[in-house]
Amino acid sequence: MSEAPIWNDLTMVMMTGNRPRMFRSAIAQYAATAPGLRILVADYGSAENQAQSAEVAREFASTVRHYPFPSDTPWTDRFRFLIERCETRFVVQAADDDFVIPAGLNEATRFMRQHDDYAACHGLNYQVSMTDRPGTLQIDIDCGFVGRTHESDNVVTRLLSLMYWYQGIFYSVQRLENLQQLMVPPAIRSGAVHELYTACATAIAGKIGRIRSPFLIRNHEYSGPQSSAASVHSLSHFSDVTMLGGELFLDEYLPARTSLVELLHRYDENRNWSRVIDIAFAAHIRHNWMETRVWSALADAGDISRDDAAALLAPSTEAMRFTIPTDYLSQYITPLAATGWPKIG
Repeated sequence: MSEAPIWNDLTMVMMTGNRPRMFRSAIAQYAATAPGLRILVADYGSAENQAQSAEVAREFASTVRHYPFPSDTPWTDRFRFLIERCETRFVVQAADDDFVIPAGLNEATRFMRQHDDYAACHGLNYQVSMTDRPGTLQIDIDCGFVGRTHESDNVVTRLLSLMYWYQGIFYSVQRLENLQQLMVPPAIRSGAVHELYTACATAIAGKIGRIRSPFLIRNHEYSGPQSSAASVHSLSHFSDVTMLGGELFLDEYLPARTSLVELLHRYDENRNWSRVIDIAFAAHIRHNWMETRVWSALADAGDISRDDAAALLAPSTEAMRFTIPTDYLSQYITPLAATGWPKIG
């Protein structure tokens, strides 16, 4: 008996905002390289941009469903809305400015079909940026996604492994039943705590695997808003939150810890799980300290000079870099030359 098509088992949920050109590019890419993949879209952009994205969705109406939201709708509400409309066993989250490679999606979904004790599976990540040489892109492999997976049978080991050797699992293939049970505490508003909470909840649900194939191409040209002392909810690392967040740390971390402890009670109701969670988050701070953007925030506030901030932000090791012709990626990124991807717009 032949295996059912992967796309019968998988739904993509995508967030888009005020980037209708990027949204069109992403949808065109998936239509060309993953025909049949169902995509549910939550759009929190302006009315004008929502209208443009809705037109794109109509062009690909056989697989794409577009849902507009007010711009101030919390991410968790949009996510819950999309998850409630998924009808497949597996779900992959996506954004309009990055690209999950269909061949990697296919392999990761097959892996999840075959391993019931895994809660998520992803693959190798690459960052793409433009170069000053026509016809070429710079591709940086994300070193954090090269060497380590979190596959212990012991939930404590999985949590410590995930948080110390941290790998964001936002784009991974996950089980719908786990995502349906994922209730992010409403007090969590910052991206940093939200990401870590959902990653920990996934590790509690099961093992996290990784295929050894290309899985995600990140758009390095768009990195989101920079941290500043005046915009605490844009802080991107947990160590930023602990150092600059003030009340935010208590307002968000304590509810996150309480909720994670409740998830862990299924293993042992009497264990001091709060201590385990505290140690896991402390390990994350210790390993990721130099990756924070706290120095930029201090410079924005006038506490240190920008020259000093630049020196503190200087990387201690060189990234693994290599340049390849754009035609290498043409099988995945069909409108690359026409749209200028990965430029923002």
